[in-house]
Amino acid sequence: MSDGIEEAVGESSSPGRLDRRSLRPGRDRVVPSWTDRLAAQASRPFGGPLGEHAVVGRHWFWTPLRVVLLLATFTLVLGWFAKAPCLQEYADGSGLAQLDWRNDRQYYSMCYSDTVPLYTAERLHENGFPYRTSWIDNAGTEHEQVRYMEYPVLTGLFQWFNAQLAQAWIAAAEAGWLPGALTVVVYFDITAFWLALAWLVAVWAVVRLRPGRPWDAVLVAISPIVAVHVFTNFDALAAGLATAGMLAWARRRPELAGLLIGLGGPANLYPLFSPGPLPLLSPRAPRLTPAGPAAPPAPPPSPCRPPAPSPAATPSRWCAPARWVWSRWRCGRWSRWILCRCSRSRGYPGRCVRQCSGR
Repeated sequence: MSDGIEEAVGESSSPGRLDRRSLRPGRDRVVPSWTDRLAAQASRPFGGPLGEHAVVGRHWFWTPLRVVLLLATFTLVLGWFAKAPCLQEYADGSGLAQLDWRNDRQYYSMCYSDTVPLYTAERLHENGFPYRTSWIDNAGTEHEQVRYMEYPVLTGLFQWFNAQLAQAWIAAAEAGWLPGALTVVVYFDITAFWLALAWLVAVWAVVRLRPGRPWDAVLVAISPIVAVHVFTNFDALAAGLATAGMLAWARRRPELAGLLIGLGGPANLYPLFSPGPLPLLSPRAPRLTPAGPAAPPAPPPSPCRPPAPSPAATPSRWCAPARWVWSRWRCGRWSRWILCRCSRSRGYPGRCVRQCSGR
């Protein structure tokens, strides 16, 4: 019993009784000020590195998870304010409110977000259902093309759902029940709300993935890239699903991992690369199943596969996002290569992009 008492950290509630409520630094939790020189130096203004007999894990509210989520929320708030200049309105010559993107404001204010132009570009303002609604680009030219929603299935339905909420909000605002704004601004705010929740899920999963090193998740929570781009597109949705899938795998729930990663696939492409390394880890974790080595996660659904049968869900329409991505890759329409291509062509990059994409 005396050996157990010596290992306990903190004062015991009674002689000869272990203090089970405290974590043991160095064993239950890695202490950054012990293992990282930078953290040790940064801790000096606050009393220096953690003491050997310090009581850890006893605070009633400010757990590492809550601190990291608070930091992530602060970063998300900064991300929203970074996009706020692109949500301003002005009155045109007819006195109607318009979105103030005059003189390329979205670029020189560095607040561009795909969410705003896609509201009309994807015909969401016309109550069009993704992959059922179509439109024609370059009508009457040799590049005439029938277009559908250019995003994967889950992201396309996500946009449509948010558009419906935005239009319902505007209807309630016109009735005097809610504050009003341009529909596209309400659409952006609703989309940003769900994306923020998805990113908080990703941060939560990162904390849970490393219970002994929860502070490592701060690198994710306060990433400058998040502050700049979390609301630029819809990637946070796939990131939340993929990271939650990794957590399910780490907790020996391969079926749930396959489901979450499979849902991440129709949200974006990169979660589909996650199952690749996982089967390679199965021989190293034979305890996942009592009968043998761990089973790999369930195969993810194809991004072209609809989540439910629909009379409008023809393969050509559901696979439109994949064809669109392929056309961009084939003509080299990527940030790294577009400068090389356009440097050998006449005209500014925008002209080169239109020539490459047929627009």
